[in-house]
Amino acid sequence: MEGLSPEREPPPSVQGKAPAGVAGTKGALSDPAAILRRKYILALSFIALVSVASQLVIQFALAGNDDSGRVVNVAGRQRMLSQKIAKISLQILEARDLQARKPLAVELGIAAELWRSSHDGLLHGDRELGTKGRNSPEILGLFATLEPSYQAILDAAAALARESFSPGSTPAALLALAAPILDKEAAFLVGMNAITFQYDSETRARVLFTRILEAILLAVMFLALALEALLIFRPGERELGRLFHDVTTANEALGAALKENRTLFRELQHRIKNTLTMISGIVSYSVSDSRSPETLASLQGVLARIRSVSDLYSLLYSSESQGEVRLDEYFGKVVAGLESLVKDIRITSGFDPVAVSAADAAPLGIVLAELVTNAIKYAFPDGQSGVISVTLRRTARDARLEVADDGVGLPPGFALCANSGTGLSLVSGLAAQVSGHFSIENGVTGTICVVEFPLASVGNR
Repeated sequence: MEGLSPEREPPPSVQGKAPAGVAGTKGALSDPAAILRRKYILALSFIALVSVASQLVIQFALAGNDDSGRVVNVAGRQRMLSQKIAKISLQILEARDLQARKPLAVELGIAAELWRSSHDGLLHGDRELGTKGRNSPEILGLFATLEPSYQAILDAAAALARESFSPGSTPAALLALAAPILDKEAAFLVGMNAITFQYDSETRARVLFTRILEAILLAVMFLALALEALLIFRPGERELGRLFHDVTTANEALGAALKENRTLFRELQHRIKNTLTMISGIVSYSVSDSRSPETLASLQGVLARIRSVSDLYSLLYSSESQGEVRLDEYFGKVVAGLESLVKDIRITSGFDPVAVSAADAAPLGIVLAELVTNAIKYAFPDGQSGVISVTLRRTARDARLEVADDGVGLPPGFALCANSGTGLSLVSGLAAQVSGHFSIENGVTGTICVVEFPLASVGNR
């Protein structure tokens, strides 16, 4: 195992001179090292397992939503085509002669064929339409209810198109053939509306489930990291310090053991950072490959959170102090990463120098990523441009993180408790984790989100 070298013999000058209480020091060192090695392997395996689970969640989201936007579009087009078929049928009835009916009959046949292929594509899948025919029992039941109206209109449209080419057709005959189309159109529209709404509802449910599960996995990973620091590395350092506290002749061995322990700790940080970087790369690829707006928004939120954790580990790995993090440096990295997700939205920032513990920096980084991601997603709909301002200000005992935008603002009657989605609930929970308070309100233009939290004594005197 890298980072754990064999125990070193005391220098010749002290061999044979160790006090009685130091007898068997070499054997005592071996046991804690072996225990630490086993815990390290278990911790790394657990993190790898959570990483794999995160990827499975992302793949589940992609598999369930990769054609959802296309399916909703095709379902909406079915409604339009049914109205077009009815309109052309009326025009055929109003036509004065055969020459006027013929082009209308051709147009009716084309519309009916497109209507039929779209219907079959929704039910069974169609490569050209981009649909895969993955329908829930609820949607299949709605299609079964809709089938009589659909079949009656389809048969009547085909018969009306054929009859319209006949020189001997009479207005009464044409009216009789068009009657099922006109009679069943309203029922078809009602049924197709229900199918479209069900498609949309199921897509939203899958996206919500994915976000909740992803947030849970992130929380589990944070818990695992905290437990590693609490149960593996700190006890290991305390045990080694206790073994050599009164052993002046073993200073060289103690220094070597402590150095190896620090190397092991930094190696774990490095591997975790590499794992997060790998996950971030995979998610970035998924974002660029996604065609569903819902999936794209969800994956961008996942990417922002992962990058915030990765930035924290970059700072920890490069910092001499493992106990605190400069929030102004950390937030600068997070904002720089978020700027890569947008094109027409400008992000400005200004941060006072604030230092917090590493344990508090992680939730605050996710809070910042979540608030900016929410602003990108909701404040500027339909590709609007705008500005998001991020500031961190400190007083003697407290700090205030503010994310403001000049977008569309909150909807009328918005209440944080009643309207909190997964993202805002996550922000509220993480703010409470650092003994802080989260609030959201309309500004002069756009929305202002504020997280206020107390400052501990470390790094802020």
